[in-house]
Amino acid sequence: MNQNFIITVLMIAISLYGIECGSRLAEDVFKEEHLKQFPCHKNLTIETNQVWEDGFKGTLKLPVLQDMSKDVLENDPLFKYGHVNLTFNKNVRVSNIKEENHGARKEEDNKKFSIFTKLDINPIELAEKKVGDVWDLGFTIHHDLEENSGNLKGKVGITEIQFGNYICPEPIRAEADQTATDWCYHYIQPVDKTQPDGLRADISIPIEKIKMSAEDLKSNWTMDLAFPKNIKLQTLHFPDANVSPDLNQKPNANMFLAEKSNPNDPIKDGKFTTEVNYRFNRDKYEKKNVKIVYIKLGNFQCGKKPN
Repeated sequence: MNQNFIITVLMIAISLYGIECGSRLAEDVFKEEHLKQFPCHKNLTIETNQVWEDGFKGTLKLPVLQDMSKDVLENDPLFKYGHVNLTFNKNVRVSNIKEENHGARKEEDNKKFSIFTKLDINPIELAEKKVGDVWDLGFTIHHDLEENSGNLKGKVGITEIQFGNYICPEPIRAEADQTATDWCYHYIQPVDKTQPDGLRADISIPIEKIKMSAEDLKSNWTMDLAFPKNIKLQTLHFPDANVSPDLNQKPNANMFLAEKSNPNDPIKDGKFTTEVNYRFNRDKYEKKNVKIVYIKLGNFQCGKKPN
């Protein structure tokens, strides 16, 4: 048999073996119990020769669920607080992220990381991704060594991921105990529920419940809405309306008035529809407790107006 042929076959075999052994699913590296603690690691591969007592090198395969053009990455509110947000269960140091804009990174307590990719390079790898693609986010983490640190191997990892419209773990909507009477649930349709510290949603109300003509709603409308009294919002925004009071002037406000501010037609499929976007301090409040508890528009009212 030709010696060159044998050498070629051996080189291919070695190459394939190296690919197979060089990177493995986190579940295979750290065993099945690992995924029970870190379900977001289902799409994480680990470099098998890059696992240490104080960390590891790996790659997250993140699904692209929306437009990733440069304009979107720069201007969409969805990416205002990070192109990808990672939360860990322990204090860690995160490094070796390809094309990261290090100057824009935000960190909280060495557990929460808001990471931005560079937008002043060409090409921008992330911006070339299309819906349905996968973005490989490679990184290295190290955590502080503790006594008996060997016991922490495989027990330090990612507990939350937010990447555009992708969020892990997937939020659970408890419809059984969230009715229209307690917080207008049936009239609020999430547009983007991936934000860990906020919500972008459509308030959508059948015209017959408002008892105003479509023409009147097109020309002018005002809406009262309220949040629980113990909740302090950071921002409240209606793209189609002016909101008062201004939270910068009255940070404790929980009752608001939205007034139509542009010529956009709010009538869609027989319903009045307008978008609302709000944010809060996620270190103070659980997302499930930050909700609209009262809406009044024309003769329509849901929920209970706070005292």
